Amino acid sequence: MNFFHALNQGDASLKEPHFTSLLFYIFKETTIYYPSSSFLDFFIDSFIKQTPTTKDCDSFDVETDIKIEEILTDGALRKDLDISIYLRKSEKLTIINIENKISNVAYVPGQIQEQASLLRTNNPYAINIENILLLPYPTNQNLYLDGGINVIYWFAESNSLIERYCEYISTKINENDCDQIHYRFLKNTEDLLLSFANILEQKIFSDINAVRGPRNKYRHSMYEYLEMIRNDWDKIFVDPENVFVKDLLEEFNNRVTSDLLHDDNLNAQEKIARFRKGALEAQPKLMTINERNRIHFGITNSKEKQLFYYPDSPNGNYNGKWKNTRIKPLNRLTENKEYNVFWKNNDSDDIETCIYQNQ
Repeated sequence: MNFFHALNQGDASLKEPHFTSLLFYIFKETTIYYPSSSFLDFFIDSFIKQTPTTKDCDSFDVETDIKIEEILTDGALRKDLDISIYLRKSEKLTIINIENKISNVAYVPGQIQEQASLLRTNNPYAINIENILLLPYPTNQNLYLDGGINVIYWFAESNSLIERYCEYISTKINENDCDQIHYRFLKNTEDLLLSFANILEQKIFSDINAVRGPRNKYRHSMYEYLEMIRNDWDKIFVDPENVFVKDLLEEFNNRVTSDLLHDDNLNAQEKIARFRKGALEAQPKLMTINERNRIHFGITNSKEKQLFYYPDSPNGNYNGKWKNTRIKPLNRLTENKEYNVFWKNNDSDDIETCIYQNQ
């Protein structure tokens, strides 16, 4: 398997198979090249206690004992496993079943329970099955999880998968035991996962249901800040019909930084810098219906996060600099034009557009 081929499936959108393939590839390659210190063993030690690592096994064959998209059947019942790992120690079998989701709402209740049942049927001598659900980030939404599931997050305040991988790479590089090719492999995968973390962080900022912590504890979600600006539009701006993105960003920045400073938190300046680096420009794009970048931030519903539009660019092709583009709240839409709404269809992974229907 080629790492880049695994991720390049025809477009730039993020898909679950991309990251399942990436994680599988990292497990496999580091086990081959660093059998005494693989990321798979580091993963097990970090997240699954009292489970044997590959070093503990009587033998571990990367070609047969770690599988991607394994298909299990029992009569008419069929389940596909994202990643399954088979660990044999003293003639006892432990199975790790990893179900990967890059959307918190993609998990189907009972899915892992059925997978575990099929694993047990197909491996009656297994002493233990460790079920892992890999989710993008913590949320307060009720996901109706089955019992006995170990939930791990790609991105979180602490002990996330991406954080652990960065820690692992730092350890490997400090040990000076990787050649130039594998150094680039480790750094490329780290860079990709950090980019994924940035996208997930933007989703956390705008998700009212996200669990908030020291790194992103704002008085409101980013959606709520922008919604308040929309509601106060006529009070804020002298000429409400001629507001540009730079004007919106200035008001957005003032409101968020004022709240952070009001908390008198020792980390306020660090939070403000982080907001300005990421959320300040990204969040208005998420909330503007005819902004093409909504696709890359994972907007998967044509009715989702609709606050603004570019009145002079119905199809999203604004001319000139983005900050000098005129922007308006959708509740002030008066132009007799059809405006495209950009979003991504999760069922087909296609980039979708539809015509905005004034509510």
